Amino acid sequence: MSGSLLLILKTRGSALVRIQTKLVGRVLVAANPELSLKEKIIFSL
Repeated sequence: MSGSLLLILKTRGSALVRIQTKLVGRVLVAANPELSLKEKIIFSL
């Protein structure tokens, strides 16, 4: 897709947080269809 914007959503790995991240992503794409989303799971020590 030419002209699309990539947004990386960083999230923890738990099931609940990943579902919440996907819901936020859907809202963002609905508001701006040019967005491409990528989910990145982060880990803390």
